[in-house]
Amino acid sequence: MIQIVINGKFRIAEAGQTLLDVAKVCGEEIPSLCGLNRSGEKIACDLCVVEVEGEGNRRACELEVYEGLNVNTHSEALASHRRDALNRIMSDHYADCEAPCKTACPAGVDIQSYLYHIAQNDIPKAIEVIKRTLPMPLSIGRVCPAFCESECRRSLVDYAIAIRQLKRHAADIDLSAYESYVPPKKAAKEQRIAIIGSGPGGLTAGVLPVKRRLSGRCV
Repeated sequence: MIQIVINGKFRIAEAGQTLLDVAKVCGEEIPSLCGLNRSGEKIACDLCVVEVEGEGNRRACELEVYEGLNVNTHSEALASHRRDALNRIMSDHYADCEAPCKTACPAGVDIQSYLYHIAQNDIPKAIEVIKRTLPMPLSIGRVCPAFCESECRRSLVDYAIAIRQLKRHAADIDLSAYESYVPPKKAAKEQRIAIIGSGPGGLTAGVLPVKRRLSGRCV
């Protein structure tokens, strides 16, 4: 165990922990959206910056505590830095990077983004977001078990958003459009693969390299 100082108060911490983890245990608030994405890559939001004596500003999620560490988590300079960081995050995001609905989705669809576009009546953009990771929203919008809805934060207020039905709604509009959106394809690798199973996973794997067409529409 080691002794550190947070906002002028002595705290006991365990070596190897980050300052962000220690602060949570000690009840010291450090704003943060830091987390891990599905690939395991660290996401640093830059909101959790703190002032470290003798070192300047450091991210609490990356700062490993050590004996004698002295930090300040609140100041006018930190507040200004966090406002700028939050403005950068919100400039091209519609929610936190790993919302519970997205984490619960087996396909990792960017749910919060396409819901935003649907709310703005921008269905083409919503379909573009969906088809980045899900090439068959028309069928999945009907048979998906909707794990996302069981994790929807809206249920903390009243009821979960009807995410599956909204995906189906956007896909129906895309189907009826003069030309359905087709995601750009990567260059062919001239390799052959075998797909075992014809469930959503197998069909997705098969439909990504080669899209069949029926009456000029993707199926």
